[in-house]
Amino acid sequence: MIKVGKARLVELAEAEGIDVRTDYSGRAMYGRNCVGVVGVPHDMLRFVLAVVPGLDPDDTEHTFAYAEEWLAMAMDNMGYDTIFYWPNVQAMTCMCGDLDCQLVGEAPDGSKHGWEE
Repeated sequence: MIKVGKARLVELAEAEGIDVRTDYSGRAMYGRNCVGVVGVPHDMLRFVLAVVPGLDPDDTEHTFAYAEEWLAMAMDNMGYDTIFYWPNVQAMTCMCGDLDCQLVGEAPDGSKHGWEE
């Protein structure tokens, strides 16, 4: 299971014109949320090529370190659309309230950081 910053994910997807969902719960996920893209295969491919590498632009190896999770994609039919989703990828925000914060633990100023849905 990997966690990605929700604000950064949405910002990058919207810049590419991609309909991203951060609250999808697919088959056999039992209410757990994950990241998904609504559209056609072309949209999913654009997401993987344009958005995923931008999630952590300072760490080019991070994307590849978790390639197995990004390759474990599933899809569901949503009537006229399809959702491509990654059951092992969750979009989260930091409990400090800063939408761009990626810290975990306690910061030098004493503030608490960590992921929450």
